[in-house]
Amino acid sequence: MDALWDWFGEPKNREMLAWIGGALAVVVSGWWTAFTYFRKAGGSDDRSDSDRGGD
Repeated sequence: MDALWDWFGEPKNREMLAWIGGALAVVVSGWWTAFTYFRKAGGSDDRSDSDRGGD
């Protein structure tokens, strides 16, 4: 476990993880945006308002 913390302690490795984390956040948010856009555009919504909690 100490080796893992030593690896995280190096600035070069932290910078690389920050780039990977940022790229992952961009990819996931882009995928989610596309998914919700195409889901609304392509699917038929035959639920009534009461199924969604509306009046």
